[in-house]
Amino acid sequence: MRPGQDFAHFAFGVGERLSGDAACRSDERFRPVADGLALRAACHVRRLRDRFPDLEALSACSALQGTGRGWSWDTWNAGVATALAGDTSEARQRPTAILDEEPIAP
Repeated sequence: MRPGQDFAHFAFGVGERLSGDAACRSDERFRPVADGLALRAACHVRRLRDRFPDLEALSACSALQGTGRGWSWDTWNAGVATALAGDTSEARQRPTAILDEEPIAP
């Protein structure tokens, strides 16, 4: 998720990306690459749904994410996930950790 990007749903990054390595300069070369990427993405969605079947699973994974300088989005996401899962004590600690960070830029 990029800063300033609005969603009509919650979005959490789990540090995984899929990418291709083919240079395509024509529709004929692009089509099979796009089809393959679509299949990989569909498989990846199934794996993520298995990995995160509910808010508690997302909260447990988010709680393992790093905190501290440079981890503010992971820390924020963990706070939201734990709040949605009902762990208000942990959820309150995450935004505080962000506010306690030393600013990256003066």
